[in-house]
Amino acid sequence: MTGGAGKGANYGTPQGGGNGGADLIRLPRLLNRDEVMANLRRFYPESERIAGHEGTVLVNIHIGVDGAVWKVDVVQSAGPAFDEAARKVAAIMKFSPALSKDGPVAVVIRQRMIFQLKD
Repeated sequence: MTGGAGKGANYGTPQGGGNGGADLIRLPRLLNRDEVMANLRRFYPESERIAGHEGTVLVNIHIGVDGAVWKVDVVQSAGPAFDEAARKVAAIMKFSPALSKDGPVAVVIRQRMIFQLKD
């Protein structure tokens, strides 16, 4: 999982950019990787599968102080069907909270959702 810290309010993004956030001492860690991988296959858009299309969607995942995903923004689209599937997969992700020296903080991480016909 990628992630990073920014300076200012309460958000950091990968590679350390961001519109804020206390310096992080621990990044969020994905806790249900196997479930996420299974859901990439489960939510693969059937119309795209039949057409033989693959896609990569880049999303910003907003993670609360409790590690729960509360918002998903598509940053780079692979088309409406793949974008919707990426949102569904991201919504089931579970993370450990990001930590600053002052405790848990909300962060934004950027993640690629790769939909492949073969593993």
